[in-house]
Amino acid sequence: MWIGRDRRTPRSRPPPWAVVAALALLATSGGCAGAGRKSAAGASSGLPGGPSAADADAVRSVVMSLADSYSQTVIQSLDALVAKTADPRRAAWAREQRVATLTASVDNATAGDSFVGLLDMVVLSTLKRAAVEEHWVPTLLGDEGKGVAEACRRGEAEAWAAAGRLLTEGQLAELRRLIDAWRREHPGGYYAGNTRFSDFEVFRRLTPESPEVKVPGSLFALLYADPLAGLDAISREVRHYREQTERMAYRLTRMSTTVTYQVDAAVNNSMTTPIAKSIVSGTTITADVTDRFTNTVADLPKALPVQRQAAVRQVAEGISRARQTAIDQSAKALAGKREAIAGTLREQDARIVSIMDNFRRMTERVEQSAVSLNESTTRTVTVTAGATNRTMDRVFRVALAGILSVLLGVPLALLGYRLARRRLLDSGASSQLSHP
Repeated sequence: MWIGRDRRTPRSRPPPWAVVAALALLATSGGCAGAGRKSAAGASSGLPGGPSAADADAVRSVVMSLADSYSQTVIQSLDALVAKTADPRRAAWAREQRVATLTASVDNATAGDSFVGLLDMVVLSTLKRAAVEEHWVPTLLGDEGKGVAEACRRGEAEAWAAAGRLLTEGQLAELRRLIDAWRREHPGGYYAGNTRFSDFEVFRRLTPESPEVKVPGSLFALLYADPLAGLDAISREVRHYREQTERMAYRLTRMSTTVTYQVDAAVNNSMTTPIAKSIVSGTTITADVTDRFTNTVADLPKALPVQRQAAVRQVAEGISRARQTAIDQSAKALAGKREAIAGTLREQDARIVSIMDNFRRMTERVEQSAVSLNESTTRTVTVTAGATNRTMDRVFRVALAGILSVLLGVPLALLGYRLARRRLLDSGASSQLSHP
């Protein structure tokens, strides 16, 4: 749905019979409808020729390509940071940013309004680059964050270049002013993943009657232009269905990558908990103490006189037994802690398996729904075509009967009239003759 319509007013839907009729008519009238869309859209937008239905498709294609390119550029630098850094805080930050970047890019690419999704991608790339350069590199990443900062700059350049192919220079300058104004209103903000163009205060205040909307060629005038204005209600519904199908397919094909990054981040977080760290530290300390104690006991007999070696041996045996008892107790304690860690890992594995099973079942349901929808559409089109043919046959027969009744009825009526008139005249003449 294009952003120009008031979101508080529900969009009216045509009756079911009209949708069925449209599916039958699209096969014969699709070319004519497409030819008149571009001229019917208005000329107040920044897109060349006005925002037609073809323009909406072009914007959606650009946004999806931009989301893929941007996420690949930034996530590749984050993967490199995870592989080379020895700081667990930096690795955890990079894992979280991979999930946030991919999620935000997919959300923008599948937005209900593709044009707003393009603006959201520009806002995301600009704010993320500023956050990395001004906050994360100085406070956390240091020199290891230079590659991430460079990738964010390349991603921002790609986003502005994509917007430049669809917007005018004036609209680009207007968008830059809005982003700069938002940054001035939110100084020091560095969580940019959830910030959208629709979060800007000037956008929230807009209405179709706002002065900014009525300025020809402005960014806000483009927001309230409807690319489907030249289409009838049925064609609009068909286009909306196709757009929703494309967005769903785009999101599903990238969901596996998102789930993989989420699982990786969850496993890493579980291994860096305070309990796991304390167990590893305690095991190391116990091993060091045991080694020192063993070395001391081994060297003790050499320092004592020969006559005391028997006593030393007895003490050593008692110490050995006590040491073995302590080792056994420590081993039991460590075994319990290891079992707790193993239980935690098994729970994580079970959750991961559950997530993958849910994803598989959801994919199967989507495929089944798509197959069912295609079969239902095929049956509906077949039934509609048959009903249309029968209706046309009946109309043709009724029309033929009417034409035949007109062509034959009038002469027959005239002939009957003449015969009746002749009989009346003959009967009158006979009566006159019989009564002179």
